[in-house]
Amino acid sequence: MRLTTLLLLAALVQVNARGIGQTVNYSARKVSLEKVFSVLKQQTGYVFFYNDNDVKLNTQVSVDFKNTPLREALTESLKNQPLQFQMKGKTIFITQKTAAEKPPVLQAAPPPPVDITGVVTDEKGKPIAGVTVMYLDKKGSGTFTDKEGRFKLTVASLPATITFSYVGFNSYGVTVKDPSQAALSIQLHINPGMLDSFVTVSTGVFTRKKESFTGAVSTFNNNQLQSVSNQNILTSLKTLDPSFIMMDNNLSGSNPNSLPSIQIRGQSGIVTGSTTDQFGSDPNEPLFILDGFITTLTIVNNLDINRVASVTLLKDAASTALYGAKASNGVVVIETRKPRAGRMRVSYSGDFNIQAPDLSGYNMMNSTEELQFEKLAGRYTYYDSSSYTSQYKLDQLYSKHLQAVTSGVNTYWLNEPVQTGFTQGHSVYAEGGDDAIRFGLGGNYKEVNGVMKGSDRKTYSGNLDFSYRTNKYSLANKFYLNGYTANESNYGSFSNFVNAPTYFPKLDSNGQVGKYLEESINYYDRAIYITNPLYAASLPGINNTKALGFTNNFQLTYNITPALQVQGSMSINQSTTTAIKFTSPDNALYDDSAYNKKGSYINSRANYFNYQSFVSLSYGKIFANLHQVTANVRAELEETKNGVLGFTAVGFPSGSVGNPSFSYGYPTSGKPTSYNSKYRRNNVVASLNYIYNRRYMLDATFREDGSTTFGSNRKYSPFWSTGIGWNLHNEKWFRGSRWLQTFRVRLNRGTSGNQNFSSLSSTSTYAYNNNINLFGQGTDLTTLGNPNIKWQLTTTTNLGTDLVLFKNRLSVTGNLYRKITNPLVVVIDLPSSTGLTNYPMNAGSINSKGFDLGMRYTILNNLNKVTTWNIGITAGLVTSKYEHFNGKLDQLNKQNQLDSSMLRYTDGYSPTDLWAVRSLGIDPGSGKEVFLKKNGQYTYDYSTNDIVRVGNTQPTMQGVISSQLNIGGFSASIAIRYSWGADIYNDALYNKVENITYKSIANNQDKRALYDRWKKAGEVSRFKAIHLISAQNESTTPVSSRFVERENYLSGESVNISYNFYNKKLLKSMGMESFRIGAYSNDFFRISTVKRERGTDYPFARSVSFKISATF
Repeated sequence: MRLTTLLLLAALVQVNARGIGQTVNYSARKVSLEKVFSVLKQQTGYVFFYNDNDVKLNTQVSVDFKNTPLREALTESLKNQPLQFQMKGKTIFITQKTAAEKPPVLQAAPPPPVDITGVVTDEKGKPIAGVTVMYLDKKGSGTFTDKEGRFKLTVASLPATITFSYVGFNSYGVTVKDPSQAALSIQLHINPGMLDSFVTVSTGVFTRKKESFTGAVSTFNNNQLQSVSNQNILTSLKTLDPSFIMMDNNLSGSNPNSLPSIQIRGQSGIVTGSTTDQFGSDPNEPLFILDGFITTLTIVNNLDINRVASVTLLKDAASTALYGAKASNGVVVIETRKPRAGRMRVSYSGDFNIQAPDLSGYNMMNSTEELQFEKLAGRYTYYDSSSYTSQYKLDQLYSKHLQAVTSGVNTYWLNEPVQTGFTQGHSVYAEGGDDAIRFGLGGNYKEVNGVMKGSDRKTYSGNLDFSYRTNKYSLANKFYLNGYTANESNYGSFSNFVNAPTYFPKLDSNGQVGKYLEESINYYDRAIYITNPLYAASLPGINNTKALGFTNNFQLTYNITPALQVQGSMSINQSTTTAIKFTSPDNALYDDSAYNKKGSYINSRANYFNYQSFVSLSYGKIFANLHQVTANVRAELEETKNGVLGFTAVGFPSGSVGNPSFSYGYPTSGKPTSYNSKYRRNNVVASLNYIYNRRYMLDATFREDGSTTFGSNRKYSPFWSTGIGWNLHNEKWFRGSRWLQTFRVRLNRGTSGNQNFSSLSSTSTYAYNNNINLFGQGTDLTTLGNPNIKWQLTTTTNLGTDLVLFKNRLSVTGNLYRKITNPLVVVIDLPSSTGLTNYPMNAGSINSKGFDLGMRYTILNNLNKVTTWNIGITAGLVTSKYEHFNGKLDQLNKQNQLDSSMLRYTDGYSPTDLWAVRSLGIDPGSGKEVFLKKNGQYTYDYSTNDIVRVGNTQPTMQGVISSQLNIGGFSASIAIRYSWGADIYNDALYNKVENITYKSIANNQDKRALYDRWKKAGEVSRFKAIHLISAQNESTTPVSSRFVERENYLSGESVNISYNFYNKKLLKSMGMESFRIGAYSNDFFRISTVKRERGTDYPFARSVSFKISATF
């Protein structure tokens, strides 16, 4: 028998907790019972339960209610119907009228009733009060959870199916088969599409209902984050939201000590010269908020995912304007777990990860191919054919190499520096307390061993949470201690092993790792030394970073009235980071250095201190059950101090192990270095939210920011936003619709800023030089400040919609947006005659537009069998272009051209455009490259005057296709990323297929250098004929569009299976409340249209993870 549950929404839940009205007004003739129930739910907020076999929803009734009490209205509605109602709390049960009692029949005594007890929590572990707990028998008996989420329900017999439902959450059902299972622990999950007036959005400044907020936001709870990965919240976010992009770092690959580069909705700034100093951030990095206060990417990257309760992405002006001067790149708001009341609970999570290096992108030659290519390229042919002696030496060298190849030497170097990496993480959290006092104490340790030998990262943290609450006052304090130790691989760059020749054995004739594989000659008869890449790993070396810091957040709240609240908070952050790098004097890097310059020791110590404090006043009230007003005023102060002290020592005797006292001294003209920076900020922000009758909404924010980052003549700047919205689903023509549950339209516009810049932008800096005279030591002007530099301002417009259709089966969220950043902050070098570099100025703007879309459809939703299956897709697109440079950055463009960079700063073109001369390919007749001039003519002659836009690294579209299946305690999910339309510059084609020099010929090369080259007239080929670039750089291939390829790819982003054990005898006997196991695989496949090397200094990896979590 199928139970249909009408989850009906309460009228606006207000800040001062006023009661919901229980009188109704409605008049209609010959309308269905379903329509009547729908109207009653809109006006009273009561939840209706009934059985489909008992209640015919299409039954016609006529009603006339005018300020009629709810109970009378129900009686009138069911008059002359074979139905009756019963009211329990906020739930109305509709059942058939009972028939007259029949004479008793003698029968066996029934079994004794069974009491089923338990607790119901949300994904954050917070108890949920008022959850409807139903026993699916003919009488439909039920109860509700109390304020601690606890319940007790008596059933006649077992087995018994119990269901749990609450507005805004997915319903859940469980079958209790015997008394040993009668103590339940239930966790309900938020359904984003269900009655989202009960779903709240946390901006880090305030919390509002989603139905009254005009901003573009995405919120993900811990279960959603861990359905993708159990390692890092950043990895999960890039899968869950299409606007959150983690840029591929082709240099660092999967290095655990490398921080990711992150963008939300594209970039709003450009990086030139020293736009940031050693204390600055990426100008395109979003702002991170942890428990209400600004934090760093490093802390977020190290954050234990088990501590995270939820993450909210703020994307547009209506949401980011609250953070004004720092929010133009979007905001990531992270909230950690809060202690739960009740008896002492101890939770443990164990996370384990196995990583394997992904070497599928490397397309290197074997020894036979390598020797064949070298011979064809002319490595063994002396450049002067009249010198028989030199040619004889090269002939001997070729014979030596040929003998090694024919004897079977074919060394695979790529497996030497790599390993199967193993990660283990352990997290413990103890919590307890009552309604007044709650506490939590936790700790975490995580050890990551990367896929390169010797590469590791150990992080540890501890947290102490405390809260106290009375009728008027509440205070909360969170103390967080964190640190890490990071080691880089002593094997050096992975590219050294990729490039190593394959016809040399790894060990010398004595079975040792020699410094050189061969002391050889090139075709100029000059000595060359081919280094064994394993030798550096055998030398003593240090590349270590250690950090230790703490954060303390304190918050005090006073409720002046039920509608008025004042709050004050303060956060203190401190950390110290020490980095040491020692390179042995015996390293081949110093072969050409003087004895007193061999080896180096670098030591630096960075100190960071930050405090933030704010005081806020909040007001919220509902008038006449129609007008809801929420207002906030907040003032904030912040100061950040950074300091770095370091030195470099050079010149160590052979065999040194890194003691700086053994060095010969500083580098030439070197001395200890010291940098200090102080940054201050203050602001006042006011926000207003108004909603009329749950239909029309208005948001407005104004913020005035002061900062020391920009010009001393422009210390303050205003920021603002306005937004409007319309809940069409609450209009009378949609109210009670069976196919439409949510239809919201949002529009907002506003401004925000960016302060991820050097604090030296407005200040001239000087350095003491080594010249001393009678007046003292001399100084040099190193950086000229600009006191008139303007704030970088981003204006964002967003049009969005939220749709939930077909009884909550289909949910759609979409946003169209436009971002204009004007003016930009750019750092340029002044004319060489001044001797000055890194001058900050305002120049040009970036105009970006795009959309992001998320869709999810529930294919299967069987409450009785506790089975759900849904599929989803996300999509994102952003395009950008520069404007109003008017030639101010021509000098930068010229420098990029000299550096063979493919980036340009040109009006009307994108920051992600690639610039080169257009190539029409290799002429089949001559083997020469044919170029296309700007005027459309063909030519063999390359000219930089013909450089144009040839591609764009931004994908035309990208997103994730996902699916999730839940059957009882079992769940499985998969996420596959797609991307198409991006253009990439393939460095391997340029440097390992063509442009192979007389020096680099000693390295291994890409297979295409041998097989895909032009050989004879009439042959169609992509690459020129095999040849070497001489010492005079003759026949160098210039950068052209021939090395730009269109990349479309699919990648296996995540697959996860898990099982939650509930109420098993073993758990109870072990004192467990819950137990969960899970397995993951991330980056498990990649299919691309481009063959390229991924991870030059450090390879990428594929991973398999396991998770165990338990609560006692």
